[in-house]
Amino acid sequence: MFANRACARSLILGILRDGRVSALQRGDAWTAMGLCLRTLEIEPHDEHSFQTIMWLHARKGERSELVSWYNRCRDRLMLDLDVNPAPLTMRLLTEGMRSGLPELPTELLAIS
Repeated sequence: MFANRACARSLILGILRDGRVSALQRGDAWTAMGLCLRTLEIEPHDEHSFQTIMWLHARKGERSELVSWYNRCRDRLMLDLDVNPAPLTMRLLTEGMRSGLPELPTELLAIS
């Protein structure tokens, strides 16, 4: 039973990831945001989802939301896993605060 749940979870996360990448490629911010939020409900440490949400807020000039999502990501990673956010997460924060419109990082389009 456990193996089936783990397999189903992995499959669902893969579908959500692929959908997020597709939505970003199409420029569909609304769908990308929804898929990231759903992913974080299942996998609360999915840093690509946090990064995508941060980028979407930075793109709209919503700096307070950008910082809020960075803090959520940092806190969740530090408290639960005792790790720092990835360099890309920090770059999104600093570029987003500086310019408000960072380029879409190619790392967010990678399907891994």
